[in-house]
Amino acid sequence: MTKCISANVQEELNGQFSLEVKYPIKAYLSDEIKSGRIITCEVGYGSRQAFRIYKTNKTLDEITIYANHIFYDLTDNMLEDVYPKNLDANQFINWILSHSQYKTNFKGSGNISNVATARYVRKNIVKAIMGDEENSTLKLFSAELERNNYDISILRRRGTDRGVSIRYARNINGISFDEDNSTIGTRIMPKGYDGILLPEKYVDSPIINKYPHPIIREIEYSDIKLKDDNSEDNEGFETLVQCYEEMRKRVQKEFENGLDKPTISVDVDFVELSKTVEYKEYKNLEKVYLGDTIKIYLEKLGVDVMERVISTTYDVLADRFTNIELGKLNSNYVSENAQFQNTMEQVTIPNILEAAKNHSTQQLINAMGGYVYKTQSELFIMDTDNINTAQKVWRWNLNGLGYSSTGINGVYELAMTQDGNIVADFIKTGTMSVSRIEGLSNLLDGYSVQIGLNQENIDMLVSKQSNLENGINKLETQVKINADNVAAEFKQIGGSNLFLNSIGDFGSDNWEGNVKTSNNTDILRHSNSPSGNCFNLQNGIAKQIVFVKNGTFTISFTYKKLINLAECKVRINGTEYMLSESNYTDFEVTLDIVDNNITFEMISDTNYSCYIIDLLLNNGNQKQPWSPNSNEIISGAVKANSSGLEITSNTKNTRLFAGADGVRIENVVNGETVAEFTDTGTETEDLLVKGKAQIAGLLIQKVGNQIWLSSLL
Repeated sequence: MTKCISANVQEELNGQFSLEVKYPIKAYLSDEIKSGRIITCEVGYGSRQAFRIYKTNKTLDEITIYANHIFYDLTDNMLEDVYPKNLDANQFINWILSHSQYKTNFKGSGNISNVATARYVRKNIVKAIMGDEENSTLKLFSAELERNNYDISILRRRGTDRGVSIRYARNINGISFDEDNSTIGTRIMPKGYDGILLPEKYVDSPIINKYPHPIIREIEYSDIKLKDDNSEDNEGFETLVQCYEEMRKRVQKEFENGLDKPTISVDVDFVELSKTVEYKEYKNLEKVYLGDTIKIYLEKLGVDVMERVISTTYDVLADRFTNIELGKLNSNYVSENAQFQNTMEQVTIPNILEAAKNHSTQQLINAMGGYVYKTQSELFIMDTDNINTAQKVWRWNLNGLGYSSTGINGVYELAMTQDGNIVADFIKTGTMSVSRIEGLSNLLDGYSVQIGLNQENIDMLVSKQSNLENGINKLETQVKINADNVAAEFKQIGGSNLFLNSIGDFGSDNWEGNVKTSNNTDILRHSNSPSGNCFNLQNGIAKQIVFVKNGTFTISFTYKKLINLAECKVRINGTEYMLSESNYTDFEVTLDIVDNNITFEMISDTNYSCYIIDLLLNNGNQKQPWSPNSNEIISGAVKANSSGLEITSNTKNTRLFAGADGVRIENVVNGETVAEFTDTGTETEDLLVKGKAQIAGLLIQKVGNQIWLSSLL
């Protein structure tokens, strides 16, 4: 576009990257200028960049063209509901790009080894990468963005120090200096987790005496804590002395990053500066690029302030930068985010919720002992068999359910009552509206450090959760109470499991090869299994092929190797995974399926060599609690799947099987078939007909006191 009147590229560090062009209305390419078209041009460094036109404005003389860097094409693409987990910067950006709603030509790279986890729900990719939310890629990694056409880089730091320095001054045409002292701190009180303070309380800046008086600030480092052996995560320092040393190091790092110096913002207009006598003194500024560091000498303090190039304007036609802006990418960003940086990389709400579920599961399945006491209107579960001496008590009646640690008369610290109230010290859940927690909204507004709980992604905590469908998968426990006893019936109704006959409840149905199952107290008690049933690997291969829609799936189970010398493994779509642990061990693998099928094989060279418990195949990249297939029902008395129905009773010595091939009744003691009804006929030991019977054309019937035999042929 050689007829251009002007063309300027503006780029901000972790911000906009745009092109504005003015073009004669009658020039030969004016008819080709349309929204959606791409313009390429130089940007002052590297290769030519592509910009897509998003708007034009026409006058009688010229067309003004507004275009964004091709990177912003990703604004039109979406992450529907994705969960990148424990990935470094290079893996993270490529994971996001590969899980968009439709495929693109963009590629990612990164040089940050720290790992991060996040969840994005209905989020366009540009916001996921560089949005204001705390789970954006740049904030998760404290990173900086570099865009090179279709290549996206997530960097620890962009730019370099080219040795350029300037002296702080005033009233220079073409250069404006702004000084901000509001962020300065020269005497810092660091505070660790649970209020840990230094013995000396404060850490002073090396230049504290250059100011009229100390400027005191408090900074909280919530990740600096003393290890607690009773805590679930058991993370932290071994001694208080180690905590103190880390707190002092953190504050010194704050000073190195400029906390004890004013923030200086500089705007350099090279066009105006070139008209002044001071131009030669500042000409070296033309040799810096976006992200570069420049020293600004503060004569009154006798120190240098390090500032970054955070914005540039490049004149494409003149092939020179016409404006640069110096400052901090985010005012005192390191200081403000020190207390969040480490924990944000490791802790997310899905992880907290998963830990809460695991803790609750452990508490319930490992319970031993206890006594049940029933009155006409109430049910008590107690730690002794005497209602007068019991201390730990669950009490259930028409008004609600509650727990007391001080006997049947309370106080009931944990309770759910029929009027809709829930009383608890801690509530761990997936989603909760802040407005439902009385007083919390006002408290959050008063905090000086903004965590950024954005409504779109987190909608934090929940006071009322009427649907507990996720994770429970319709698992019901029914307590039947009558005058003589209390009986518990366990019933599992099919859920999200894509494997058929996933724990061998239906024998070898849906499996090819050598299949054996086990069920014992050890499995139920020590493996945290909700079913207590499992496969026991045999010499050979047991295989099942599942046909699925292309996408992401997770396979999980718990296993225990029983014979040390045996070779035990599973093979998933050709990839083998060894099962080598002799203790109960969780297995989990996530698959991206592109050919519509998953082949799962259990392999061993020895009989009865390994338990595989609660085998689960579910959609998505997160393991879910085990449940049967959606076509299966398992309870104490009834089992049903696509092959048929089995009914048993602990008061009868027979069981009934009903399937598409017929019905049969078996003796559970000796395993013999008592009666069988199929399409070929009926077989049974005894047959009692009280009315009349037709057998092979012979009619047998009772008439009065006589038995008549008649031919129907």
